[in-house]
Parts: sequence; C-alpha cells; structure tokens
Amino acid sequence: MKRMILVAALAATPAISQEADPSADDCAFLQKAFADLYKGMRADLDINDAPPVRVSMYVQIQTNILLMAQGAECDMGPMVDVAREQLQGYQPGKSPD
Repeated sequence: MKRMILVAALAATPAISQEADPSADDCAFLQKAFADLYKGMRADLDINDAPPVRVSMYVQIQTNILLMAQGAECDMGPMVDVAREQLQGYQPGKSPD
C-alpha cells in the first residue's frame, strides 16, 4: 500500500510542478511591488517636497524591480501601465483624485 501511494505521488509530481509556475507568482509579486512603490513615493514626495536623495532611492528601487522582472521574463506591460497612470498629470503637492 505504501509503495502504491509513493508511486502515485511520484507520478503526480511533474503535473503539479507544471501547473504551479513559480515565475508567475514572482511576476505578480514584482508588479505589486512596483505599484506599491509608486504609492509610497508619491506620499513621500508630497509630504517631504521631493528631497533629491529620497527620489534617487526610489528610482534605484524601481530599477531593481524592473531588472528582477526582466530576469524572470515577466510581461513588462502592467508595470509600464502603472508608470503611465501614476505620472500622467502628476504635480507634486497635489493629491490625485
């Protein structure tokens, strides 16, 4: 009985690993991180009037997220859409509504 369970488990392993694509989870995580970074950056810039050191930090984090997404072969379209949406008509000190 134990042998049959083991054989069934081993036979199912390739199917499970094919269905669960870890890169899809990685891409979703990176896309969310990219969007969340814009929210944090906007709040920080509105509160602190865009100190250059802080802006540089956010740009570096954005670059790192994009490089990780490229390495994971993620679809960059959603991140480009987030950037376009966040930057369209943005004025420091003015809340987007």
